[in-house]
Amino acid sequence: MNSRERILGKLRGAARPFAGVAAPAVYRPTVPRDDLSPTALRARFLREARGAGCVVHEAGDPATAVAAILGLIDDDKRISCWDLAHIPLPGLAAALDAANIERVGQDAGVRVGLTGAGAALAATGSLVLLSGNGRYRATSLLPLVHIAVV
Repeated sequence: MNSRERILGKLRGAARPFAGVAAPAVYRPTVPRDDLSPTALRARFLREARGAGCVVHEAGDPATAVAAILGLIDDDKRISCWDLAHIPLPGLAAALDAANIERVGQDAGVRVGLTGAGAALAATGSLVLLSGNGRYRATSLLPLVHIAVV
């Protein structure tokens, strides 16, 4: 018997927690299935994100989104930022350059972190942030203000 079989044997032989509790007969979906349209999912995401304490800025076009980001950056001249290839917002690089805002990868000393998002989860108002080359985890974690472009 190998170590894997020994471990699984111990787990299978252990007392089961909540042995007297029956499994649910019906599982309630996390996202109501009555309306899965993009409009309804977007509205649910916005409601849940705001309920979780996030400040959401809705922008109808890229120029409005860039203006909102510059407003949040305010007078800061250095921000922690993903490589802009991972933040799909036309005009962002030019606007940051025009405002003389230096983009650094990971820096705990800056106030603002700017990232993209891999996904937005309607059920919880959560974001999925990918990490890897040019997508630094610290950018969303260390600065006081995290701006995520969704």
